[in-house]
This record gives sequence, C-alpha cells and structure tokens, in this order.
Amino acid sequence: MRTKRGSVAFSGKTLLAFAIIMGGTAYVYLPMYWDYWAMRTIVRDVVEEWKRSKRVDHSKDMMIRAMKRKDVSTDVSDHACSFLERKNSLYVECDWVGSSFIPLIDKTVTRDFSLTVSVESEGAIEIY
Repeated sequence: MRTKRGSVAFSGKTLLAFAIIMGGTAYVYLPMYWDYWAMRTIVRDVVEEWKRSKRVDHSKDMMIRAMKRKDVSTDVSDHACSFLERKNSLYVECDWVGSSFIPLIDKTVTRDFSLTVSVESEGAIEIY
C-alpha cells in the first residue's frame, strides 16, 4: 500500500510474518552453524598446540576437552576429526552432519559440514 508521499507502508502483519520467518530460520540453522564456528576455533587452537608441543595425542585430548567445554552438540562426535601428521606438518580434517528437528512439521533438517586445517611446523595455520 502506498502512502500519500509515494513511499511504501508496511503493515504490522507483514513485519510480524517477516519476524516469524526469520526467527524460525534462526531456530533451525543457528545451532548447526554455531557448532561449525566453535569447531573452527577449537581445531585452530589444537593445531597451535601441536605446533608448540609436536604431540598429536596431547592435541587430540585437548580437542575433546575443548568440545565439552564449549558445549559442541552431539552431532560432532569425538571421532569426527582425523589427524594426519607428517614430518613437519599436521592436517586435521573434520566431517560431520549437523541436524535440527522442526517440531511443527515433524521433520529433521540436516546439513553436511567439513573443516580442514593444516599447519607447517614453522609456517602459518591454513583453514579451508
């Protein structure tokens, strides 16, 4: 609906519908992406620890503790990440499927996540 000045006036119903749609989208997808960003931070910290100590077992334990401390959902299991150590480098690859249940329509939405972090013993950390 146009006002006298020619601009468009949004009704309260339109704004309410928009807010409900945005809230529903956030309810479904925000927890999955929150886990992804938490895992980016955790894995980056893990490879920094490996760069300092050169111990993969210590880095794996650190990752599990950090996942519990940051309340990463059960979609990301302790075995979702694989560690590949070479002479002077470490590659950490994590793959998991995030899921969210939508109660109104009894449907589960899933999304595949993948995270690869590499570091050289004297180089920079690269996140893919």
